[in-house]
Amino acid sequence: MTQRIIKDPTTQTSKRKINQSFNVKTGNQLALQLLQQGVDLLTSQQLKIKNPKLIRKKQIENAYKYAKDIFNSNLLNKRVEAKRKSNIINLETGVIWKNYKTIKNLKRYVLIKVLRNGKPLTEFTLDKGGNKGWQDYVNKMQINSDTFFSDGDNIEIQMIQSKPIKKTKPIKQSFKEGKFNCVLNSIL
Repeated sequence: MTQRIIKDPTTQTSKRKINQSFNVKTGNQLALQLLQQGVDLLTSQQLKIKNPKLIRKKQIENAYKYAKDIFNSNLLNKRVEAKRKSNIINLETGVIWKNYKTIKNLKRYVLIKVLRNGKPLTEFTLDKGGNKGWQDYVNKMQINSDTFFSDGDNIEIQMIQSKPIKKTKPIKQSFKEGKFNCVLNSIL
């Protein structure tokens, strides 16, 4: 189950989520932790308040508002990272024939990246699998007549799969040209 973005930091559920993400149990602990980090929790208007209990209450409210933004940005970053990792498949290195079945059975476009110690050496795209896809893969991986990129040390080969384009219904468009209306079907 994926977590939802917090829209209203005043509800009990959102406060519980924020407390769990900051490893605190109460709003007082959250406000204290943020104050220790140097976050200003009171506005200039709220600084004029003389009642200490009201000041503490405003600090806690502002702490939850501030923590909500941090919680949401962390959650969105985790989602983006998970999506990015789900499309990447690491291919085997060493003998180039180990990846024969994977490349031959491709159904969609893929991007192949060859990395050494995390730095890109080369990248190329393959349209589809089959014999032509395998031949393209071998040609692009070949450095010279008897050495391949996959033979080196600290080499990582990543295959990033593309997402299929969703087919939609054609859109009928109409416009007025002179004295009559024209109806066009789109070419999708």
